[in-house]
Amino acid sequence: MESSIAIKIMKTQRKHISVSHKNQSGVILVVSLIILLLLTLISLTGMQTTSLEEKMAGNMRDKNLAFQAAEAALKAGEDKVSGGDVTCSPETTRFFKATKPDIENGNFWSTVPSVDVFNLNNQLDNDRVVIQPKYIIECFSEDLYRITAYAQGATADAVVILQSVYNLGSTDTN
Repeated sequence: MESSIAIKIMKTQRKHISVSHKNQSGVILVVSLIILLLLTLISLTGMQTTSLEEKMAGNMRDKNLAFQAAEAALKAGEDKVSGGDVTCSPETTRFFKATKPDIENGNFWSTVPSVDVFNLNNQLDNDRVVIQPKYIIECFSEDLYRITAYAQGATADAVVILQSVYNLGSTDTN
């Protein structure tokens, strides 16, 4: 008797199992595809953000390299003025007395000779910049000079222009 009850229970369970298979509609497949689509969109957004951050970091590095090269050229110009190698005569293309140079014009800088600041003080690696940095010295009086330095980074898009005013005279302002 117990065996016949067990057989009836097993038959009943089989009916329930087979009935439950017939009632499934595949919703889990649709839900999994939607989750997969969301994960793909999140991954693509993350990749785009990372790519943008890489470009920004490269541009910052390029601008920093141009800034360092311009600082080195500015220091070379200041050393030239402090060494007494500069007079207020327009004999060379690096010195200006009466005319105001158009320092923001790229064509102007193509006429100025470059200074090899890399060999002067070994501060920077020469191969990393597009062109050697350049500087000009403007003479306002026998003691007052303005040094302007121009440099480019690893690309021609990163341009830095720095200026300093150098006073050889006394520091007394009275």
